[in-house]
Amino acid sequence: MYRVITISLAILLFGCTDDSSRKEGAIQSALEGETTSPKKTTQKQAILKIGEHQYEFEMTQCNSALRFGRGQAKDGSDVTLSFELPPADWKSRPASEGWSDNGSFRIRDKGNNRDWVADEDMSKELAKVSPGQSQVDDFTIDGKRVSGAATFVDITAVMTTGKAEPVKGAFEVKCN
Repeated sequence: MYRVITISLAILLFGCTDDSSRKEGAIQSALEGETTSPKKTTQKQAILKIGEHQYEFEMTQCNSALRFGRGQAKDGSDVTLSFELPPADWKSRPASEGWSDNGSFRIRDKGNNRDWVADEDMSKELAKVSPGQSQVDDFTIDGKRVSGAATFVDITAVMTTGKAEPVKGAFEVKCN
C-alpha cells in the first residue's frame, strides 16, 4: 500500500508539468545571474539579460496591459529601454487587426556604444540581419508582469563590422 501511495505521489509531483512552467523555468534560468533573480523585480522595474550583459531599469512609462513601455537604467548610466508587445493572443486574432510578429525590445547603451535590438522587422530593414537573428522568441504575460526570451543583435556592431552576431537573452518587466 505504501508503495502505491509513494508512486502516485511521485507521479503527481514530477509528472504533471505543462509547457508554460518549462518556459518559465528556462526564462528564470536565463535571467538568474550573480546578483539578480527575476523574483526580485519590484513595481515598475525591468531586468534584461543579453548574453553576459545584464541591465536593470526603472520604468518611466509602462502600459498597464504590458503592451509597451520605456525605462531608464537604475544605476543612472546612459542606458534606455523601449519595448512593444502584441496582445498575448495575437496569433489567434484576425489579420485585419495588424498583429504580425512577437513585438520588439531595444536597449540603447550609449556609454558602451551598444544598441541591442530584438525585432523581427530588423531583417527587413538591414540587409546584414537575417530572419531569426533579431526577434522576441517567446513571452508570457502574467497580470502586471511579462517575461520571455529574445534574440538580440547589436545594431551598432552591424553598422561598423558589417555582420550580425545574434545573442540570446531574457527579460522580465513588471508594471504597477
